[in-house]
Amino acid sequence: MLNSLKALLVAAGAVAVLAGAVQAQPSERDITSFDVRNAGGWADRLALCDATAFLATKPDFNAQRIWVRRDDGHADVLLPPNFVGGGWWYKEGYERLYWRMLKDKKVDSASMHQAQDTVSREFIRSYRSSANNQDRRFLDDQDTYCRAMAREQGEIIF
Repeated sequence: MLNSLKALLVAAGAVAVLAGAVQAQPSERDITSFDVRNAGGWADRLALCDATAFLATKPDFNAQRIWVRRDDGHADVLLPPNFVGGGWWYKEGYERLYWRMLKDKKVDSASMHQAQDTVSREFIRSYRSSANNQDRRFLDDQDTYCRAMAREQGEIIF
């Protein structure tokens, strides 16, 4: 029994090491390839805009959690490794815009979750592997563009 428990622990440790190595692989894409103006549709735009707003805050990716203050004042937690995506939103305004677009049939939930799980996460991985001053300018410009785009759709992003 003890030997099988030790074998299980060794196997679990090996899986954790492999999973960490897969997560740590840098993205091959340059951060500017995630320009929201070239996005395929509303799902990709919303995922990129929300990730941009998050990255524009210069997040600490070594944190165990990141607390954010929501529009109504309550605190909410974002968890690693990507902190956003996979159904989690950084900016409530982009989430409200998603729900409005879902209602208007401009986006569907499957494409939104797909965009958060792929485009948003690739964008964050790319940022993590290459953050520099040019990236900061790109993020600031894209964040400004995203906020204007949301405003055109009737949503103010705080």
